[in-house]
Order: sequence, then C-alpha cells, then structure tokens
Amino acid sequence: MASSVATLIDSSSMRSELGERGREYVVQNNSMEVTARKYLTLYQMLIRGDR
Repeated sequence: MASSVATLIDSSSMRSELGERGREYVVQNNSMEVTARKYLTLYQMLIRGDR
C-alpha cells in the first residue's frame, strides 16, 4: 500500500485519472435519480413483503 501511495504522490496524471474515475462512479451510482430509483424499489419490495 505504501508503494501505491508513493506512486500517486509522484504521478499527477494518475491522481487526476483516479479522481475522474471516482467522480464518474459517484455520479453514475449515487445521483439523485439513481438514489430515488433505489428507494422506490426498496419501498415496493417492503410493500410486497419481499426481503
């Protein structure tokens, strides 16, 4: 793990790429629309009695 951190310290391009990938993941998986869909699915399952 220490060597990975050292690599990131030395590579601004790698830091930027990892930051962009992280942001894309969050936007795709945690946007308001996605979160609303997840809650709707959860509520529907609870109403039906699914677990």
